[in-house]
Amino acid sequence: MMSNKALEAWAWVFIYAGLLLVMLGFYVQGDGGAGGLLKLLGALVVLPGALMIVFRSRRPPDGD
Repeated sequence: MMSNKALEAWAWVFIYAGLLLVMLGFYVQGDGGAGGLLKLLGALVVLPGALMIVFRSRRPPDGD
């Protein structure tokens, strides 16, 4: 099972990567459907990160 620290790290990687894709989608918005596709892909990447944060909040602390 993944440690709480690793779970938090991966959650933030997903969230920041997804937000980066969303912002890139806004930047290339005028280029046909590429902007919309990037925004959708970014939102789909943020979602697992947010779910990981919720999952982490419900886990007991790691034994030190």
